[in-house]
Amino acid sequence: MAEADGFRPSAAAECALDDTCTAMAEHSGRNFGNGRAVRTLWERTRETQAGRIMRRADRTADDLITIEADDIDEAASIGAAA
Repeated sequence: MAEADGFRPSAAAECALDDTCTAMAEHSGRNFGNGRAVRTLWERTRETQAGRIMRRADRTADDLITIEADDIDEAASIGAAA
């Protein structure tokens, strides 16, 4: 999904995504398979990444397309609080 939208996850972000999806599946029970939950996580991740980038004065073109683990972790915590 990230690559299709022009983003590149860091190696740490890929691990964070695996961990987050595993946790989502464990907390949702055996019927988990909700693409909407994953899509919502992706949308929140992009919003979190955009906020992180906008707070930086020295952002680069590479920063604009890179998803970091903290972006995913923060997006997942928003979902947990919702």
